[in-house]
Amino acid sequence: NFMLSSYASSPIIKDKLAFEISARISPLSIEYKAGKEWLDKRIEVFNNLTAQVYDIFGKVSWKPHKKHTINTSFFYSTDNLSYGDINVNSYDKMYWENMISNLEWICNISKTWKSKANISYNNYKSGQALERILQNHHNYLAINSGIEELSINTSLSHIFSHKWSLLLGARATSSNFNP
Repeated sequence: NFMLSSYASSPIIKDKLAFEISARISPLSIEYKAGKEWLDKRIEVFNNLTAQVYDIFGKVSWKPHKKHTINTSFFYSTDNLSYGDINVNSYDKMYWENMISNLEWICNISKTWKSKANISYNNYKSGQALERILQNHHNYLAINSGIEELSINTSLSHIFSHKWSLLLGARATSSNFNP
């Protein structure tokens, strides 16, 4: 069993305000601890395994007027894994982490015209660390990276017929990459 999950959604105010939320978590560390003695004797690489794996998502939708909808959402995910024993030979760690938030406004101007505006933020990080005893010296190496991005979008669309439509838009994005 790698992931346990749950989900809930409901209107708060009928046809005006609603929410969604979901979460997942891995019971891998608990399962490992239950079979630790058996695994450690047979598979040395998983000695002292720890795993923290989960994600959460939430969304709120608000309809302040029949022509307007505002949505906001949030997502966070993390995977942290480590194993080994520095006193025996080596210790390894690795992680991935992502956080995304979003705010969107939709306006149905008429049956054929629609406008949208959106701002979103994304922050992704990952890393790996290795500890080794080599020639009686403690060695440590860590590699970390990340991407941070802010994006603003706007669009205006018009439907002329079931075959023809027009979409105009603009986007501005700022990104920071490390390394």
